[in-house]
Amino acid sequence: MRHRALACLLSCLALLGCSELLSLELGRLESASCITDDDCAPGRRCVSSGCSDCVPGTPCEGSGAAGSASGPLPASSDTADSNNPLLGGPGSSAAPEATRSVTATPATDDAAPLPPPEPPPGHEPPDPTQPESPPDCAVGAQRCVTGTRYVEACSEQGAWELGTRCNFACERGQCVGECLAGDRQCNDLVPQRCSDESTWVDDGAACASSCEAGACQGPCVTGATQCTSATERSSCVGGQWAQPEPCPNACFDGECSGQCVPGTTSCTSKTELQICSTAGEWLPTQLCAYACSNSRCSGSCQPGSGRCSSAIETLTCNEQGEWSSPTSCEFACVEGACAGECSPGQTRCADERQFEECDEAGRWGAPQACPFACSEDACTGACVPGQTQCNSPATVQSCTSQGRWGAPSSCSFTCVGNACGGVCAPGDTQCTPDNQMQTCDSQGQWGPGQDCAGACVAGGCTGGCSSGSTRCVSPTQVQACDASGQWGGPTPCEYACVGNACGGACVPGETMCESNTSASTCGQSGTWSAARACPFACVFQACGGQCVPSTYECADDWTEHRCNDIGQWDNATECSNVCVGGTCGQKPKTVFVSSKLYTGDLGGLSGADAKCQALASAAGLPGTFKSWLSDGSDSPGSRFSMDAGPYVLVDGTVIADNWWDLTDGILAAPIDVTETGGSPPAATPRRCIEVVGTSAVWSGTTATGNPWGGAPCHAWTDDTVPGDHSAYGDWSKPTDAWTIACSSSGGIDPSDPPCGGQAALYCVEQ
Repeated sequence: MRHRALACLLSCLALLGCSELLSLELGRLESASCITDDDCAPGRRCVSSGCSDCVPGTPCEGSGAAGSASGPLPASSDTADSNNPLLGGPGSSAAPEATRSVTATPATDDAAPLPPPEPPPGHEPPDPTQPESPPDCAVGAQRCVTGTRYVEACSEQGAWELGTRCNFACERGQCVGECLAGDRQCNDLVPQRCSDESTWVDDGAACASSCEAGACQGPCVTGATQCTSATERSSCVGGQWAQPEPCPNACFDGECSGQCVPGTTSCTSKTELQICSTAGEWLPTQLCAYACSNSRCSGSCQPGSGRCSSAIETLTCNEQGEWSSPTSCEFACVEGACAGECSPGQTRCADERQFEECDEAGRWGAPQACPFACSEDACTGACVPGQTQCNSPATVQSCTSQGRWGAPSSCSFTCVGNACGGVCAPGDTQCTPDNQMQTCDSQGQWGPGQDCAGACVAGGCTGGCSSGSTRCVSPTQVQACDASGQWGGPTPCEYACVGNACGGACVPGETMCESNTSASTCGQSGTWSAARACPFACVFQACGGQCVPSTYECADDWTEHRCNDIGQWDNATECSNVCVGGTCGQKPKTVFVSSKLYTGDLGGLSGADAKCQALASAAGLPGTFKSWLSDGSDSPGSRFSMDAGPYVLVDGTVIADNWWDLTDGILAAPIDVTETGGSPPAATPRRCIEVVGTSAVWSGTTATGNPWGGAPCHAWTDDTVPGDHSAYGDWSKPTDAWTIACSSSGGIDPSDPPCGGQAALYCVEQ
């Protein structure tokens, strides 16, 4: 409301004839309160505090041309005044704007419609929780936005809305004028300035020689002065205009004057602002819409006022007109202040059946009924206090003061109609004087009498069974009829109940071992069935275990284990030779040294194997034979069968018990017998003669059955290469020399290749 009052005050000043003061102030506001760069003179731009000089070397958008309408705009109604330095707009601390210079042009008053503006910084949107304000204006009315060139129009909703932007000035809601107050121009040789009424007026006499940018140039009368801007003055020295010098405050009519810099502002109190006019004089103080801080109108609220930010939080407006952080109320926030005696929405119990709820004003409402009970300040429970119900045919429950069912209580007889009652317990019986039996019904009342076939004794008819008779009630229990003709309780039999009497020789379903591999089961008649074989063993009177007692099994090729009497495998034991068919045994394999000699060209491993097989077949030896050779990749360790033992010569001599014994580096005897049982032929090796002599055997294999290294004799395929690699064993040795006694690759004489000599082969049955 304050900004509307100020607008009315300015209008009244105009109506009373104070046009000079009104025009002067509106012109000042026009210079101090910029909205876009077009509101500033060339070389200046619009910033948050008003028009400011551009930094040298950077682009500057200010054109100084009237009529441009771009950039952010002040909001309508109350928000629009945020651009008014009197009422808290960003222009409140603006520096004085340089006087603009324009060329003389015909005055126009075109105005273009503007899009709806964004709310300016520091103004919050309306609080939806606050009551709606009454209309601000009469529909169709127009007014000027104080300190700007914008026109506001009253909408159909009774609110001020931003309208057009005038080219030069706005007075009484209408666009007026032909220039911007403070601008300068030259009319031929006469300097002119734009008056506070936005009209061009001569500013001094005609220039002697030339006029530029609203100021005389060239020759002048020494001692003369002129204003070149609102804050600068130039003096005539030696008949020429000197460089402009700044005035302490303002320049007006060619002289430095005033007590303040035009456009500057100052807070005279927490809510009042004064503005320096174009003449450098402080104008009368103006009342800010909210608060005055840092030499500008600011804030969005009245200092000291309050409002509710929620039902239980309040905001207080500080001295800068800004809302503080929310403060929690003890109970409620009502009309911007903490109040009440309870928190909105809080409840409490008025009595055991009613509750009260705290309203938005923080006051307790009228009592309201709960469905069941009120406890701990809330409706709760599942029953009405004091109410009862039957929990079972013989127990009753009562509802507590908290509306919860209590622990069940036993009735003397029965629970009927949600309360204890009756004269007997349902299911009980009694005998009547006329020898009838009565049964208590579900309502706890004695039913009609029933005639007994015999007598009624202790509430029951007798004669249900013959005294002394028995009957089976389960495979192992019997019942006996007592003297009153009633069946007694079940009695366990020693074994079984058969034919309504105890008998049998075993308990039905029981088992027992007939042997360590068979078991019998007791049938329903209490007799043992025929023995049946267990899958493995009979242990602890039942079939079980994992193996058949006294049987054997191979753990691997060289160990066996035995199944003990309880059907479990004992620890494995090592065989002397091999494990065959589940037990330790022998799988003899024949070994011989060839009766023929060969060069290193054996046709590869397959060719050497074929030679061994041919010699064995010719000698009548059964089985498959392979040569004890390695070619750098394949060896006996990778191509021989290892589940064998013992290894014997053709004359029966054992040289090793099994594969591991064969490859441990020591033989029981040398391999010095051929396939026919004779002595080996004398070898003629080209290398290692001093080591192996005539006992040389082609090998290339270590004592462990792996390759010695490289590929001897080009993998046993060539005997002509000088310097080739050759490796021999010695058939006369039982040590590891039997397989690798010497290796040589010396000599490059084409006539003496290492693999050209002759040696025997070891042949081993697989």
